[in-house]
Amino acid sequence: MPTQEAIVGVIYAAIDEYNEMHPPDEQLEKSPSTVLLGESSKLSSLGLINLIVAVEQKIDEKLGLKLSLVDEFLEAVERDPISDVGALARYIATRSA
Repeated sequence: MPTQEAIVGVIYAAIDEYNEMHPPDEQLEKSPSTVLLGESSKLSSLGLINLIVAVEQKIDEKLGLKLSLVDEFLEAVERDPISDVGALARYIATRSA
């Protein structure tokens, strides 16, 4: 099972990738408290899905884990909002255990 630190590193790598494609005012901060979902998020719905797909790919590349996060993530959000990077990392940790 990957460590929380390793998972956060993977999420940050996906954020780096996202930021390369967006102007400075739309870029995401690499912080556990960066809001991913909700009114104060800089992500559109499509941006959130793209970020989750990038995280999925990075998990496979960097940690050797094949997780399908998009559908399960969207279902989890409906039950218990995954609103920031830290919550996403905890969710991934539970999925990779």
